[in-house]
Amino acid sequence: MGWVAYNLMEKLMLVRISAPWRVLMSVALHNALFFIPVAIAYYGLKGADLGGFLFIQGVFRLAVLVLEVPTGYLADRWSRPAQLRAAALLWIMSMALLFRADSFEALLVAEMVAALSVSLSSGTVQAYLHELLRAEGREAEQATWQGRLFAAAVGAETVASLLGGALFAVWVEAPTLATLACAVLGLAVTFSLPQVPCLPGERRHRNPLTDLWLVAHHSLRVHPRLPWLLLGPWTLFGLTGVLFWAMQGKLTALGLSPLMLGVVMASYQGIKTLLALNTGRLQRLPLSTLTLVMVGLLVMGTLMLLTEVPALIWVGGILAAGVVHAVLRPLVTTVINQEVADHERATVHSVASMVNQLLGAAMMVAAEPLLNHVSLTTLLVGYLLVTLGLAGYPLWRMVRT
Repeated sequence: MGWVAYNLMEKLMLVRISAPWRVLMSVALHNALFFIPVAIAYYGLKGADLGGFLFIQGVFRLAVLVLEVPTGYLADRWSRPAQLRAAALLWIMSMALLFRADSFEALLVAEMVAALSVSLSSGTVQAYLHELLRAEGREAEQATWQGRLFAAAVGAETVASLLGGALFAVWVEAPTLATLACAVLGLAVTFSLPQVPCLPGERRHRNPLTDLWLVAHHSLRVHPRLPWLLLGPWTLFGLTGVLFWAMQGKLTALGLSPLMLGVVMASYQGIKTLLALNTGRLQRLPLSTLTLVMVGLLVMGTLMLLTEVPALIWVGGILAAGVVHAVLRPLVTTVINQEVADHERATVHSVASMVNQLLGAAMMVAAEPLLNHVSLTTLLVGYLLVTLGLAGYPLWRMVRT
């Protein structure tokens, strides 16, 4: 299937596009998630209420959490393009399973396959782009390209969100099938990605499991700067995922139509795209200033999410989840790339994502039982306080070192 699409692309001369841009094309196609703006309503039709939806998302994050570091380590030992192809194929399978799902259990299976796909590509694509740019003598452009990589993902989500609500109004399965079609094209693009030589490095131990443990331990405990880069921002990102779904859940409960939900999600992703494209400029600002502003926006946006006014909920979601994620992630990713050797880069990125998934999964899995006893307002305030308590010291150390 991938080869057929790739041959078509070759005839259209798309493979003559430079390799970094093809990486961005692949990422964009795999993030064209047309069903996202109506995900809660769509999953509801297939057997999952809001609590069940959050539970599924929590289990998804737990699965990614378990798989993150092993798959990152695999990417450091295996071919990065080959791993990206495997991730693309699994993503196609997950979308096919989602289309066929007709029960809560079937939805859960589709999410588990998606989790394996996400864990295979997480960290791998950031490391691969870094090494690809270095091989082309463009290492000074790292921050700009990491921003473009992030923008490719959220930009695709912007367009898909804008269309997804309208497609859902026509046929509830149309957004999933559109996502599946883009996934096939994304697989085709991965077959055009070249193998890039990595700089050799000495393994910490011959035994793979021990080697993996030593890399993670060095990243989180020994390295003078990495622990704070991994624990601070990625703890915040764990909360932003919860706030994103809280925004959609509240707007859905307030009766927004699928078309309006699509517009809301498109505006959310569009602002993230514009911010990510300006990562190179934002890099000139002091990290301490940026971090303080992002924490302030996280608090302000979360408080706006607590209201019952759709416009305030929308702005709050953009500030607390969108802006914080779009500004900090590309910048911190660039710094991590500079601190880590080639043969450990994908593993370290996976450790960072593991921190994100750990907090996000815990919050989402706990949301269903907690919502039986407390209001959503109380839940979000509690989650905000826990996040700030966990991230505060690492963020302070990050900007001080």
